[in-house]
Amino acid sequence: MKTVNQLRLGYRVWHLLSQEEGPDVALAWLVGSNPRLGEATPVTAVRDLKSAEVVGAALAFIDGSPAA
Repeated sequence: MKTVNQLRLGYRVWHLLSQEEGPDVALAWLVGSNPRLGEATPVTAVRDLKSAEVVGAALAFIDGSPAA
């Protein structure tokens, strides 16, 4: 079940980003280090099922909010 939840979270974040920024930006965002996630990659946060953190980071990216 963990894998299913990881896939759902990953798709949710990718879909959210790709709708706003395009699929290439969404992919780059997912594999790049992220200051809102302690410089970890969003893919790592998805793997660890840190739903609130990774969705929050994605929404902040879309909104253009500066890193905390």
